[in-house]
Amino acid sequence: MIKPKVLFLCTANRCRTQMAEAFLRDLAGDRFDVSSAGYEEAPVICPDAVAVMREAGIDISGQHPKKADQFLGERFSYVITLCNRESSRRARFFPAQSGG
Repeated sequence: MIKPKVLFLCTANRCRTQMAEAFLRDLAGDRFDVSSAGYEEAPVICPDAVAVMREAGIDISGQHPKKADQFLGERFSYVITLCNRESSRRARFFPAQSGG
């Protein structure tokens, strides 16, 4: 079975997108190939996000921020932005998948 690919996008991939990636991977990682990325460089994941996820029973301390350009050329079943201001950037990076 080929798993649908999901990409969560935001500005820096240091908080919300990391949490969304971890939640989907925890809940349905057997059914989806999950990634997250940001348009800007971030040095580390937000410590508050790590703490909140730990409270939810999910360890994201080993994850790291990723830039969206590392996914250029890949096709995704779902590209989900977690900030409205990123929708115009998504269209440039993933033009075939910028339907809103």
